[in-house]
Amino acid sequence: MKMPLKKKAGRHSHGDTRYVAKPNGERLRRQQEPEVGKARIIDAVRDQKGGYWIRYGTTRRSVWFALDDLHQLPSKVFSRMTGPGTTFLTSAAQSKFKESIERRQEYRDALVAERPGWLQSHYVFADGTVQSPPDDETEIVVSFQSDERFAQRGSVDNWQEVIGPLVEGQPLLQFALSYAFVGPLLRFAPPDFQNPQVEFVGRRECGKSTTLVAAQSVWGGNPDSDVGACETWDLTLAALDEIKLRHADGFLALDEGNLAGSTSKQQRDTISASVFRTAGTGRKKRYGDVQPGSQARVAMMSTTNKSLAEHVGSQGAVAGALRSRMLTVRISDQSPYGIFASLPNGCSTSREAAELLRKGTSENFGTAARQFVACLVKKASQNETAFCAQIEKLLSQYVERAPRGESARIGKTFALTAIAGWLACKWEVLPFDKNSVVQSILQMHRSLVDDCEAQLNQSAIQRIQLYVKRHEQDLIDHPDVPLTPDDFRAAHGFRLTVAGREAVLIPSERFRREFPDYRTLMHELKTLGQAKTEVGKQPKLTIKCPTGICSTGRIYWIYLSPDLVDHLKSMS
Repeated sequence: MKMPLKKKAGRHSHGDTRYVAKPNGERLRRQQEPEVGKARIIDAVRDQKGGYWIRYGTTRRSVWFALDDLHQLPSKVFSRMTGPGTTFLTSAAQSKFKESIERRQEYRDALVAERPGWLQSHYVFADGTVQSPPDDETEIVVSFQSDERFAQRGSVDNWQEVIGPLVEGQPLLQFALSYAFVGPLLRFAPPDFQNPQVEFVGRRECGKSTTLVAAQSVWGGNPDSDVGACETWDLTLAALDEIKLRHADGFLALDEGNLAGSTSKQQRDTISASVFRTAGTGRKKRYGDVQPGSQARVAMMSTTNKSLAEHVGSQGAVAGALRSRMLTVRISDQSPYGIFASLPNGCSTSREAAELLRKGTSENFGTAARQFVACLVKKASQNETAFCAQIEKLLSQYVERAPRGESARIGKTFALTAIAGWLACKWEVLPFDKNSVVQSILQMHRSLVDDCEAQLNQSAIQRIQLYVKRHEQDLIDHPDVPLTPDDFRAAHGFRLTVAGREAVLIPSERFRREFPDYRTLMHELKTLGQAKTEVGKQPKLTIKCPTGICSTGRIYWIYLSPDLVDHLKSMS
């Protein structure tokens, strides 16, 4: 069921033109207002919350602003209006402008969109177009500046032709594309399903950014940028809330987590705020405010070479809380094709497949979200209570089938992603079988629970124990001859018994891949007397590898607990 988009741009902030909506996506009819040589008040409305708005400018350029902003943040208003005919630099010019606003007495009622996302039963896209319920001709005043990166390019059919053969049978990519539809669905989920957050972690050139760009193509793109319409972590803490609001009820993609902050403290603050803080209006509550500030529902996805928890470097409860909120999807160094489980048909290398995916989604974007949201709007307009009940039932059915053991929030993120993907397939937005997509997401969910990412509340030694149990058949008691550096780096670890204590020795590179928070882990083991490290004023946590194992390289030396020693002996 491919539903046509009903465009309703209302009164735009970028020009003195009224756009009148035509049903079923027909060409918009323009009503050009008379040419005027100087700036003036073009329109004035009272919004759904009782706030007052002015549209001011010339025939070439005009903006909407709130009277509240003119009182509290006048510099913001004057900055937005700066341009030919609307530049007010002197105090006299600003006072004259304010006097003209003060004289305005007539305000008509209207729905005002201060940001993208849901507005009652309507959905406002970031480029200023609006999806309304069938036969609803309500005018929407779009007061924010439109972002052309989120305008449509190509068609849903062309987008599906690109992603279909490249994403079919690829669990990680199907998860990412399904997750891109979660944002607008959050409105209909139970209140305990909070804003989800996902990060893709892996080595360079493994396809992380390609995954991000492909998922972002659901909403928009930018052929002139290497990361399409994705944002970057290279931002200030103050900009973070504003960016979340610009992607409200949608999808926020942040590339390169290592760019978060120019100092270690700024990096910690920015990442912590992104994970723990829900975006508000960007303004503090002031005396006299009656309405609470709006909060942004948003599904966030990011990429990084190291997990955000490792970037923050927090210990104890903070680190555990961060890991329980952020779903970390690791692209294994052992994967021969990076983000691809296998090479798509017709591709000889994973690089070729990734380039095809990037090229195709840079030429076709922004259409899938329109069709998905159109279906959501129609469903909600028919019976929103019944639709919410259906979503809750679908989420419960997924949770019943899902594995146990990880953070409840992470489990809910998987559930939301599965249901979003299922609906996108059902509504013919994603070109896959809806049940196979759910199975792919369940597969990823189970693999995460089986992996070390499920060990959120376990002690350091318990995590080492599980590592040893998982790789028991791969651990080497003692090599007959010293290993070459390459063989040493590929090894899972070595077992030794020294002075009656059994230990596991893990090559440093592998240990850091397996345990991204390795510093916190080793400090805990060292405090408990279960780690052997260098001595001195600034000792390293690694030590030189015994020459009988390898003449070069360094290892992490961990003593095993008595319980695990007895278990290993009983298994031998």
